[in-house]
Amino acid sequence: MDMINPHETCIYIPDVKEEQEKRTERIRESQAEYYQRNKIAINEKRKIYMLEYNQRTFTCLCGDIIKNGSKCTHMKSKRHLQRLENINAGIPADTRRGNVKVVCACGGKYFRKNIKQHLQSTKHMNYVDAYNEISNELPIDL
Repeated sequence: MDMINPHETCIYIPDVKEEQEKRTERIRESQAEYYQRNKIAINEKRKIYMLEYNQRTFTCLCGDIIKNGSKCTHMKSKRHLQRLENINAGIPADTRRGNVKVVCACGGKYFRKNIKQHLQSTKHMNYVDAYNEISNELPIDL
């Protein structure tokens, strides 16, 4: 097929895609042949490499030291996600949800997981009673 070149420097290259497909097909075939000839040696090298790779450790952003073999499961774990959340919030990474210290208006200090116990304490009950007495004495303007 004759094509008209709009510019003298343009070169028409017919069927480039077909040539690339033939080339990649030949490459795949030769790679498959090579693998079949050297299957045992390739698998042995792969086993040795994977054993070494899985034993390597690294320090995660959350502060845990984990092995490469468990990297994927660690990244999805609740522990990792909670620790990253804590780091982003500016609290220590190993702080668990219930272990956050809270200072109450009554002056009591407690962990968030112990809120029920604190609300029933005499110190908090006395504070609530005193607050209610003060609020009842204030005039209400409607």
